[in-house]
Amino acid sequence: MNKSQKIVVWGGVIVSAIIFFYLLRRGFGGYPSLKPFQALVGFLGVGVIVGGLFFIFKNGEQTAADSNAKPSTAISGSHPSEPVWTSPDDIPLNSETKKCPACAEIIKFEAKKCRFCREELDPDEVDKQIEARKAELWEELTSVEAQMKREGRMKCPQCENWDVRRAYIEDGGMGHWCDQCKKSLEAMGVL
Repeated sequence: MNKSQKIVVWGGVIVSAIIFFYLLRRGFGGYPSLKPFQALVGFLGVGVIVGGLFFIFKNGEQTAADSNAKPSTAISGSHPSEPVWTSPDDIPLNSETKKCPACAEIIKFEAKKCRFCREELDPDEVDKQIEARKAELWEELTSVEAQMKREGRMKCPQCENWDVRRAYIEDGGMGHWCDQCKKSLEAMGVL
């Protein structure tokens, strides 16, 4: 049982205990013959059932998210839900488009036949374009600059250092500080 599952189950138990002590203080209303121990067992049982239902729904969400995941051994964004690619072949070109050379309509990048004019495109040429585009995207993804941007790091335009960080600056406000230049980017007039 992982941490989030324990939190859900214990949350159900705690909610049940709160309900029990509220009713114990208020006097169980229409159930004067209900003993406090019986009420505690009943409410804890309800809490476990409610916690179990939350666990099932939460686990179902995790399973759905895990089924869309790709291998996590290569390039990824800083957020866990961002896609992960291990080679240029893994990069999808779903949103990439191009113009049909015959009718100039916008078609999918991987299309080998225009859906508008039915023009057959050269399959070898299309494959070469796909490979070239994927290689170009892979180069963009694997570059140091792209990796630093995904990590949320900034580059100092004066010294080209990637260790610019948010910090309190000379005027007392928040700004961006370069450790190498020993200046704020705001003082340099960059930001």
